Formats: sequence, structure tokens, C-alpha cells
Amino acid sequence: MSERDLKDSEIYRSRIKGWDWELLGFLLLLCVAFFAFFKTRATLANYGCAWVEQNSMNRTLDDGDALLMRLAGTGKQAQRGDVIIVNVQGYEECGNIDYLIKRLIATGGDKVRCQDGQVEIWKAEGDGWEVLNEPYAYYGENDEYKTHYDFGIYEVGEGEIFFLGDNRSGALSSVDSRYEEQFGSHLQDSLYKESDIYGIVSQNTIEYKGFWTGYFTVMRSIEEFFKSCFGI
Repeated sequence: MSERDLKDSEIYRSRIKGWDWELLGFLLLLCVAFFAFFKTRATLANYGCAWVEQNSMNRTLDDGDALLMRLAGTGKQAQRGDVIIVNVQGYEECGNIDYLIKRLIATGGDKVRCQDGQVEIWKAEGDGWEVLNEPYAYYGENDEYKTHYDFGIYEVGEGEIFFLGDNRSGALSSVDSRYEEQFGSHLQDSLYKESDIYGIVSQNTIEYKGFWTGYFTVMRSIEEFFKSCFGI
């Protein structure tokens, strides 16, 4: 059989046809990824990704989790009990850490303390101490560290916030608003500011953190691909 006859044969045409479908499928997949990448960037203009590092939010969040966060100032303000991302650049006790992910406990006008391992709050609109229900707080196996977690009263001024890590299983388990208890002296003359809140993570996002971790891992890979190929 000549080369011309071979090219005209059904075997050759089926191989070419199959290769065309593979190429078309690859190009279609590339177009979908390209569209999804830029569509997501436009749709999520008021949102961002928060990657969890270390274990100060165990067992709510784990090292390596990725979460969808709403950027501060693009919706309703953070409320007590929300998980927040705080910009701590410039705070001495945070060293080279730029952002913390913590639990917002108290806001301007509140008072907060911890007695016998139980966090209590006197809300700005309240008239007495209220015990916080904190199913997210982890004090170690069988709450072994709970009785050692006490701290004195913090008065939260207007425009200030008080936050804690969910992981409370040791003295240095979390860098948070308890600066005197952690470091033995005041490294700052006031609490962190409400304006330091960079993002807010919804409870729904936390419940589906596995999905968001997978999603942002894929999107990061796509972004790196386009950056390496097209410089964008």
C-alpha cells in the first residue's frame, strides 16, 4: 500500500479525527479555565482568599486551610463571634507576621474578662457580665488548660476590638488581644483597632472549608499557569 493509499484509508482518517477531538477538548478546557479565572476575579471583587497558617484557630481551622473572606468595608461590619482577618503590620509583638485570623470577642464599649476558664463579656448595651457560649474554644484534651486561661478585665474603647484564638490549649497557643498575659508587659498602649480588620469569614465558609481549600488551590494553580505563560 502506498503512502497516498494509507492517508486515504479509514485507519488514517480515524486517527486524525481522534487527534482533532483531543485538541478541541484541550482548547475548550483552556478557554473554560481562562473564562473562569477572569470571571471569578471580577465576581469576587469584594472578596479574597485567606490561607490559614499555624494552629492558633484549632480546632475550628487547620494549618493549610483556605477560606473565602469578605473584605472589610464591602458589606455589614464584623460582629461579635465572627472569624476575622486582622492586619497587624507594625505591631511589635507580631514580629514579621502581617495578618492574624482570630475570633472577634468584643467591640467598642464592651468589657471582657476570663474567670475560672470562662470568658465573660459586659456588652456596651448590657447591664452586667454575661458568660459567653463558646463551643468553638479548644482548651486541650479534656479542657486541661481551661483553669489556667484566666485574664483580667479589658475595657474596649471606641474604635477598638478584642479578639482571641479558638485554640487556647497553652500559654503561647495564640497571639491575640491578651498582650499583657502573653508577654508580661504592655507592648502597646491600646488594643487593636476596628480599622485593622481586613476581612471577615462567614460561618458557612468555615463549614465548607474543604470545598474552598480545593477551589482556591485549583485557582492558584490556574493563576500561576497564566502568569508563567502570559505574564498576567
